[in-house]
Amino acid sequence: MCDSDKAKYLQGLPHLTTDQRFRLVLRLLRRDFSTRYPVRVRRGPWPEGMDGIVLQYHDAKGKRWFELSINSCMPWRFQMDTIIHEWAHIMTWTHRQTRKRHHADVWARSYGTLYRALIED
Repeated sequence: MCDSDKAKYLQGLPHLTTDQRFRLVLRLLRRDFSTRYPVRVRRGPWPEGMDGIVLQYHDAKGKRWFELSINSCMPWRFQMDTIIHEWAHIMTWTHRQTRKRHHADVWARSYGTLYRALIED
């Protein structure tokens, strides 16, 4: 499925619940924009003003993973934008320059790629 087809597909699914859309977007991200490390996803209510966050974890054995958390109290269009924003962080945190500057050029390019693939026609 090419990028413009994905965007049309996601926009043309009004009959799906927000949970179903969320799972579908994650499936597309994992398939087409894989990450070097596993990503665990949580979605639930958060205090107002908190949209989403990505945390990076390491265990005692050196195993590394990310945890992406999204506020489920937001309308779907904001959840979708937050998923894309946070996934772009996951894609770029393997580059040293972005650890200090979270919204550097590398992140912006990744965000633009994801946005075009999942939102734009």
